[in-house]
Amino acid sequence: MGLQDVTLTAGANYAAALGDVARMMDALKEKHTPEEHMEPVLMVAAQIRKDQELAQIVDELRESTEDATTEKICPTVDQIEHFPTQKQMSRAVYKDKAEQLIRQSDAAFGGDDTQMKLRYKNWLVSQSQLGAGAQFKALPGPKKYKIEATTFQIMIQQFLMIEIPNIPRKCLCGANMDKYAMHWIDCPQCPTGSGAAQQSSWLYGRHNKLRDAHIKLTKDYLCLTLSVKSNGSIPGQPDQMPGDSIASARFYDTPKDLYFDYTVVNPAGPANSRNNPNAEPLKTANTAEVNKIKKHHAKLWQSRIEPEDATFEKVPLGFEVTGAMGKRTKQHVKQMLKK
Repeated sequence: MGLQDVTLTAGANYAAALGDVARMMDALKEKHTPEEHMEPVLMVAAQIRKDQELAQIVDELRESTEDATTEKICPTVDQIEHFPTQKQMSRAVYKDKAEQLIRQSDAAFGGDDTQMKLRYKNWLVSQSQLGAGAQFKALPGPKKYKIEATTFQIMIQQFLMIEIPNIPRKCLCGANMDKYAMHWIDCPQCPTGSGAAQQSSWLYGRHNKLRDAHIKLTKDYLCLTLSVKSNGSIPGQPDQMPGDSIASARFYDTPKDLYFDYTVVNPAGPANSRNNPNAEPLKTANTAEVNKIKKHHAKLWQSRIEPEDATFEKVPLGFEVTGAMGKRTKQHVKQMLKK
């Protein structure tokens, strides 16, 4: 996936780099740099004006959006000193490519299965959001993070929603297995892992892994140890756990302690797709966060407590299985970055 990104954004990277050169040349002029010191920059600047390949790249970047009302990604070659940065230009290229794929999703998926087309479209929309597909873009890391080749192949097939050959026709729970193995993502019954690491299902296991990752990240980088004991936080309901982890109000400068509640949802699941017929970005994650709050308020009312009178603040952290982050999750990430 990383190599594909290189070819996709190569033109944008090239144009952005030359824009940096042009800006550097202007900066040197303002500082009255001696001409002999500016010779290399001037040579590059002269070459830029003659570069026909650059002109073609810039034209393609400018015309890459079909909607005439959309702001063009890149100015003309004559305005090279105003070229956007690499990040700005690459982000625009990614967004444009994602929108093309989403527009073409009906034809690309084929067949007459309207429900599966909708699931496919919701999957693509989720994959185009911030954070999605990060597992394929990360730099090579320690050996413990390496994945066996066949497993990685299936990960990519699911990521791209490509038919997976030789999978069982039926799930262990008895349900029919679709050819993309999407059922397995949502199955609440099939165990995964082995030994002490075994979980009752991937649905349950991914929740615990997200919780553990957040707790570890907070401890390693923010030097904050999150508590995991939320039992009894609601008077009269000793068995209720309103949070998976707890951060003190003092650390985040909030009026109340923060009770984080993690949730990971599948935007391409049958029910979630039906609830999002227009494939609205992040609707599944945002809805899951809202539902967490509604259920929490209902529990408070059972103990005759108004939400504003609770001794803590419930913070649902919603992710879609693609890695896309819900609204409250993004807010919390910014909150962490400030620390």
